[in-house]
Amino acid sequence: MANAIQQPSRICGPKPELQSSRTSRVSQALTDLRKSGAPFTIQDVADRSGISRATLYRNDELRKIVGAQGDPDRIAGRMAEHRLHSKNEELRQEIRELRGRLKDTEAAYDRVREKLIAAEDLNRRQAPVSSNTQSLKDLPSTVRSLQTVAKNLGPEKCRTARRQIARVVHPDLFPANSAAYELASELLKTLNALIE
Repeated sequence: MANAIQQPSRICGPKPELQSSRTSRVSQALTDLRKSGAPFTIQDVADRSGISRATLYRNDELRKIVGAQGDPDRIAGRMAEHRLHSKNEELRQEIRELRGRLKDTEAAYDRVREKLIAAEDLNRRQAPVSSNTQSLKDLPSTVRSLQTVAKNLGPEKCRTARRQIARVVHPDLFPANSAAYELASELLKTLNALIE
């Protein structure tokens, strides 16, 4: 018996990992990959979780967690990604240009408004009473002239013109109870009456 060949002792490998641990690792890997916003493959899930791709495919519970995420048909190709990136840059550039143009337009609008207010103040200080009376006498003929123009343009063009005019001479653009406020109010009332 002493000469009997001894069997080599059995070497034990690492204990199998608990299913709950695998599940949490796969779930965390999917969360991280989704946060990146980039397309990913099942191999990316395997690399991130430290679990082999074969195990992800064979284990029903892990496969259910992964689902269709990471399938090759969900990956955007390099060309598509490049096109999206280029389009994104174009849109960003266009937004920058539009913001610049809007800023310039707002500055021009402010300058025109200041000139209009200054002109209105100057006109109010210099206009004699007789000229105010004369302009009131001429008002009916002006209204008749506006009616003719409105009739020739038609209702749709008149509405469009009224919207454009309101952007420049709306009463809210002027200090309340000022002469410009009063004139703008009357002008818009007249235009509304002509169109309706």
